[in-house]
Amino acid sequence: MVFCFQLFFLYYLYIPAVAHVKPVYLKYDASCPKGKICSFPYDNLTLVEKGHYELLAGGQAYSIEIVLDMPESERNIDQGMFMIRLDMVSLQGDILQSSRRPAILHYRSPLFKVIYTLFFVPALLLGSLEEKQSFSVSLFEKYVEDCVSF
Repeated sequence: MVFCFQLFFLYYLYIPAVAHVKPVYLKYDASCPKGKICSFPYDNLTLVEKGHYELLAGGQAYSIEIVLDMPESERNIDQGMFMIRLDMVSLQGDILQSSRRPAILHYRSPLFKVIYTLFFVPALLLGSLEEKQSFSVSLFEKYVEDCVSF
């Protein structure tokens, strides 16, 4: 019994979590005239909870990706390719590593859109299905947190 407790305790201390999931709520500049693009959507996300010092284990390689749910609006389609930027920042505010990746909504032909809409009319009307695309963008493949950066 004591051995099991010690094993669990050591596992909890030294083995990092398999995944960390945090929601991202993008902010927009509300002072823009209607129909104009004045600023890019952004968010500052703190990975470390209040009272804790680290979330990522030092020396451990992590894959960091963002999963986007984007409406298939004409404006989003006309926007075309866009860039996603992620800066990993230390507690002192220094940028440790930065990543920039392009992304784009998948092309769907007008014929495909008509067939899709006709086939899923009941689900679209009931709200159980939305006209959006979900896709993930890998920002870091092997991000390693440096223990001395903090």
